[in-house]
Amino acid sequence: MLGRVYLSLADRGKSIYRCVNLHTTTLSASIEMAPFEALYGAPCRSPSCWGEPKDRNLLGPQIVVDHTKSDLTYDEGALVYLKVSPRKGHHRFGLKGKLAPRFIGPSQGHWDTPWPIMLGPSRNTVAFRLAKDNAKAKLAFEKASKGQEMLSSPWDAAKHMESAGAAAKELGSWSEVADFYRRASELYNECGRAQPASDALARGARALEDASPDEAIKLYTDSCAILEEDGKEQMAFDLYRAATNIYLKLERYADAATFLLRWGLAADHCNAINSQCKAYLSAIIVYLYAHDLQQAEKCYNDCSQIDAFLNSDQNRCASKLLSAYAEGNVEEIKSVSQSSTISNLDHMIIRLARKLPTGDVSELKRATTEEEEVPLDENDLT
Repeated sequence: MLGRVYLSLADRGKSIYRCVNLHTTTLSASIEMAPFEALYGAPCRSPSCWGEPKDRNLLGPQIVVDHTKSDLTYDEGALVYLKVSPRKGHHRFGLKGKLAPRFIGPSQGHWDTPWPIMLGPSRNTVAFRLAKDNAKAKLAFEKASKGQEMLSSPWDAAKHMESAGAAAKELGSWSEVADFYRRASELYNECGRAQPASDALARGARALEDASPDEAIKLYTDSCAILEEDGKEQMAFDLYRAATNIYLKLERYADAATFLLRWGLAADHCNAINSQCKAYLSAIIVYLYAHDLQQAEKCYNDCSQIDAFLNSDQNRCASKLLSAYAEGNVEEIKSVSQSSTISNLDHMIIRLARKLPTGDVSELKRATTEEEEVPLDENDLT
């Protein structure tokens, strides 16, 4: 290494500066001092330790003390500012890149909750899931969701709540499954996101279809209501279909037909004419399968008040079915049930139509005729 010594010489009244390069060891040997000391008149000292070089090994956390900082204590419910140092990724040699510190707050302190869980999904939640310890995973995700709510992050809180619901499903805790997914839907609504809120309820309903079908129907109904309020009726068609299938499995045919009529009304709002007509025809078939010809005819008459259904192929198919039932023509009923119009309906409705007629059609016709021939009571104004 070369040291530089600047010499000032006077030449005819002018200052001339010349730079002389000397070898460090040669200069140190000749003047018996370091170049820094020769230039500045004092040895080089580190600002962090003003001792001799041999004493620098004493430098450590026990010696350097920042007296400007002191330990602070907080009570639960106190408002504090959180300082977070975000990282931009990992680099070579084990170094981590840091971004500028950010202050988040004020936040209300809940010191009984571990910070790793408050700030996001901690590593133990992933470990619990990998170890298939669903009980601890459910508890960890539930705490993580509460932590995100404290940090005013409802979106992340909803994600953790859905994960808690999935863990509760594996444990067979069906009441908790419904509660977790409902809470997730509420958190999504706080974000102003109707579609994720509806999806959360739909996922909960699918998880409960076999174990708790009544609760699943409620979740499907609420999910449809969220989309209807947001003006997204067309996105709820699959939910209507799923809820109808549950009603049919439970043999609650009147409820299934009512839900199909509601599906048709939603399709009317979004101008989905084909889906609307299919829903009305499906409702009529469900009433016929339930051996309720009178209700099927009433449903047909009500739906025929809508021009879209009155001029459709589904209306003509329903008219043929009802005429065949009125005449007691079993062969005609089976022939209409095999038509292409019915083949384009939902698979659950197709299965019901293929089984028509159910029961004795002649007795059904006779019962309908007797009801029509009941004399009217002049004193009964109803």
